Amino acid sequence: MANGINKIILLGNLGSQPELRHLPNGNAVLNISLYTDESYYDNTTNQKVETGEWHNLALFGPKAENIAKYANKGDQIYIEGSNKTREWEKDGVKRWSTEIKVSDFRFLRNGTRDQQAPAAGQNAQQGQQSAPQSSAQPAYAAPAQAQPPIGFFNADGSVMSVNEANRYKGVGYVDGWFQGQIPPVLPNQ
Repeated sequence: MANGINKIILLGNLGSQPELRHLPNGNAVLNISLYTDESYYDNTTNQKVETGEWHNLALFGPKAENIAKYANKGDQIYIEGSNKTREWEKDGVKRWSTEIKVSDFRFLRNGTRDQQAPAAGQNAQQGQQSAPQSSAQPAYAAPAQAQPPIGFFNADGSVMSVNEANRYKGVGYVDGWFQGQIPPVLPNQ
């Protein structure tokens, strides 16, 4: 039997305000929905058709805490994870749900809660408040705000040297990060 691959990559908008819970053992858990949309041209009606899909996400530990702290309803994020199906019985009836267990994420639109979102897996050392979002926006709409430039920036916002940027590219940070975010910590070389 061949080895299978269970990998999901999504880019979408959070469908509700994140609410962090804790399991009896103290571990943080976050269950939240993500909306993805797409459009295509229907040849039979000669019209553009817009459609979308809701996905249930499950995050645990620091990932759950970071999303809960820095993200808001409508914020755009990129996630990677795997498809998981849970099964249980309630009142004699078998039930199941399918969700995506998130293994990695990236903020693409910064949250507006306490401070600016750090790079995934990093602690916030500095932050700046973003403008509040309009409450009139639907849950699936990305906030209408200007994006900071993406590239290789130092923690103070200055442009990184070419040699330093190449070190990050060498370990997989091909495009860099938003200006104003704390640079990820590189593994010791």
